[in-house]
This record gives sequence, structure tokens and C-alpha cells, in this order.
Amino acid sequence: MKTKMFSIFFIFLLFSTVYLLAGFAQEYTRFSLPEAADSDLKEGRITAIQYSRDGRLLAIASSIGIWLYDTDRGEEVPQLTRHIGGVSSVSLSPDGKTLAGGSGREIRLWDVKTGVHKQTLKGHTTFVWSISFSPDGKTLASGSRDKTIRLWDVKTGMHKRTIRGHTDEILSVSFSPDAETLASGGWDATIRLWDVQTGALKRIIKGHTATVNSVSFSPDGKTLASTSGKEIHLLDTKTGAYKRKLKGHTGTVNSVSFSPDGGTLASAGWDKTIGLWDAKTGALKRTLKGHTSNISSVSFSPDGKTMASTSGRETLLWDLSTIVYSARARMFSTRADREGFIWGIGVGTGMASYTQSLVEYWGDAYEGPRLEARGAESAFITNFRIGHGLTDQVLFYYTSRIAWIPLRNLYRDTVIANGTAGLGVTIYPYYKSNFYLSGSVGLSTLATWFPPLELEKARATGLAVSAGIGYEFFPHSSVDLTVSFGNASRTEIDERNYIELTNEVITVLLTLNGLAY
Repeated sequence: MKTKMFSIFFIFLLFSTVYLLAGFAQEYTRFSLPEAADSDLKEGRITAIQYSRDGRLLAIASSIGIWLYDTDRGEEVPQLTRHIGGVSSVSLSPDGKTLAGGSGREIRLWDVKTGVHKQTLKGHTTFVWSISFSPDGKTLASGSRDKTIRLWDVKTGMHKRTIRGHTDEILSVSFSPDAETLASGGWDATIRLWDVQTGALKRIIKGHTATVNSVSFSPDGKTLASTSGKEIHLLDTKTGAYKRKLKGHTGTVNSVSFSPDGGTLASAGWDKTIGLWDAKTGALKRTLKGHTSNISSVSFSPDGKTMASTSGRETLLWDLSTIVYSARARMFSTRADREGFIWGIGVGTGMASYTQSLVEYWGDAYEGPRLEARGAESAFITNFRIGHGLTDQVLFYYTSRIAWIPLRNLYRDTVIANGTAGLGVTIYPYYKSNFYLSGSVGLSTLATWFPPLELEKARATGLAVSAGIGYEFFPHSSVDLTVSFGNASRTEIDERNYIELTNEVITVLLTLNGLAY
């Protein structure tokens, strides 16, 4: 009967764990920076992404440098010489031959094919927040914390014009498809449209109630999308009139981007979601979830079938034809951020070495038999955790683990349930590795079923400690090897009888874990 009950219990827990892990399956391909870069990045973040016009390359800017990925092979192309300081923005020229990166107060241009640094554009007096190539690739625009926009000749690197008018930092610049107008937005909560040839102000668009983090022209140039706090605004570029406001995000929107056919607008921000909107009607078509932290940038591939989004140290590729996992892009995975609330369950198996003794006395005159047992048995493990991630490398939690150990030495069909409840910690020593260390300390409760004692009198309490190592082989999924020690004793005294029960159990267990964060 007990064997049957254990089988049913094991199947139930195994199904629950598989179901939990399946629930984490996402509609994207996840990848991150190369391992060496991931190690250097430390507490830094990926800041911006952009597809090349032919869709063959994906440029990723981070706080330590710029990387290019071949989207067909899913491989990193040779790394560019690193910028000094963080890279806040990135832009690929329309012909795909030049890569620009904003770093500090400078802009650097690179030859995509050779990785050679071509030139450095200097002139801004402080941080460059946004850069953008004109559609013909001849001009580069840059917006800065110094409240100015600068236009540069890409071929010569010469400064062509400085545009002034904003009263605060400029966070985003974007050329119209015909290259005649430049849109800019920033901390002063306005959008300004400029004549690219003369630098003259064509129009000021007011009405935003918060910082304008991003501006983007539709492919036909008739609509301009902008962000304002949790809202997205669609504006008529000819008249400056508001077409509509899109609401649905629960946090500040950081980035907007039109699909190549102009039918869809993507938005993303602090609520860790991506909204796909019907650009004509303003209806929300779909919400994409999968990021674990603030999303900084979104970018469509030129064919409109794939979209890239970035947050923290990770970039997700979305197959927009089906919104399913794309096996074509063989990008490698790394850990996701774990800050905040966490919970998880685990199941496993192991070996338990036990020492158990039972002494019974009847009155003062007679000592009953002393029974002792030592040995080793297989154990079935269940585990539950709930807690908080202080950072994505340090997790604190309450843990409850039960090791079900069938014994046949002391009494036939004896079972020990070695339960531990206490505080645990998991530490990832190196960010570049998914390897982790874990440990816990708490109370140990051992419940033993055998004839002399009823169940309620067979529970003993004591101390439990454990230590282990593990590896997160996929986000939310890990396996660990843990050594656990539990010691517990109990004394029962009634009018005539004295019973003393002692248990010591050392368990070596291998556990498969699912963790939600």
C-alpha cells in the first residue's frame, strides 16, 4: 500500500514540476553577449539594438562595447574595437558598410566588414543619447544631453550644422523616409521637426505630459510615433495634429518602432512587455512577455518577420509570423535577471545514510529491548522555495525539503520522512557562469512509522544543515547536488513507559528544480 502511495505521489510531483517548467517556455529565442563580454559587462546593460537594412546583421550596443551578430548563422561576427566608456546608441548605415556608436560625448564610426575604426566625431560637450543615419546614408544626426542636435558628413566626418531649440536633454532623433525632416524629442516633453537642409525649425509639437524617450517615423512618412510616460502618441507629420493615443502599458515606454510595412507599431518599456499595435486603428493586437527587466529597445527585421528586443543583459528574437520559438536563430542562452520575488519547486532522488535507535522502558524495574539500525537507502526528495532575489546573483528564500526514506532494517516497512524547514541562500559567484552554490540551515523534523509508536508520537525535532552546488542549464531550470544532515530526537514519558527515539540522517541528493522569477 505504501509503495503504491509513493508511486502516485512521485508521479504527481514529477508532473507538477514538468508543468511548471513548461509554463516558462517562451515565444522567442534568447541570447546574450559573448561569454568574455558577458564577464566584463558585470553590472552593465545592453542599451540599444538595430538591424541592418538587409537583415543580415544585428548590432547590439552595451555599456562596454558593440557587437554584431550574423542573424542567418546565429553567430557573433568578429568583435569591434571597444569604445571607452558606455555605448548609449547604435546605428547602421543603409548600405550596411558603416556602424556608428555614441560613446560619452563622442561618436565613433567603424567599417563593418573589417572592424577597423574609421573616425571619431567630436563636438558635443556631454553625453550623446541618440544617433541616426539619414536614409541616403550621407548624414548622421546626433542628439545630446547638451540640448543640441549635430549633423555630420559621414564620408568626411566633418561637422555640418548644430541645431538648437530644445530646452533640455535630447533623447531621440529620427529621419523621415524622404530625408527632408528630422524629428527630435527629449526631457522638455516636446517634439520638434527640423528642416535637414537648413536646420530651420518646421514645427513644435506639444501635449506630451512626460519625457519623450523615443520617436519613430512610419515608412510612408505620414505618421510619427512618440512616447510620453505610459502612453504612445501617433501624430500627423504634416499638420502636427494628434491622431490617437495608445494606452495599455503599466510602466514608462522607452522605445517605439514601426514594422517595415507600416501596419504594426511595437512599443516596450519598464513593464517588461512589448505591445504590438495596429498602426491604423490603434488597437492592441498582442502583448509579448518574456523579458525579466526593463526593455530598452525594439527593432524589426527588414522583412518584418522577426523582431529583436533587449533588456538588461539579454536580447530576445521574436518570430512574428507565428510568435513561437525560432530554432533558426541558434543564439546561446544565459541567465535572466532574478531580482524580486521568486518561488519554485523541485523533485529528485538520492541516497540516505541513517542511524536510528529506539529504547523502551516499562516502569522502574524492567528495561525493554534496545533497537539500533544503521544503513543506507535510496530516498525520494521534494522541495519548495519562496523568497526574494537581492540581485540576480544572490537569492534568499524560505526552503522546505522532505526526503522520503524507506527502511527495512529496524522494523519491516519502516519509513522516515526527513523534513527540513529553514532559510536558504543561493549565490552565483561568477556572472559569466551559470554555476551556483547553495546552502540552508533550519529545523529538522523526522517522522518515523513503525509499530511501537503511533504516528503522532514518532515525530522528532532537531537541527538540519545543507550545502550544495548546481548549474542552471536553462533560465528557470536547474539541477543541483546537495548534502543534507538532519539530527532529531524525541522522548515520550507516560505513567508507566519511557521511550527514547533518535534519528540521524545524512542525505546526498540530486534535484531538478523549477524556479519562477
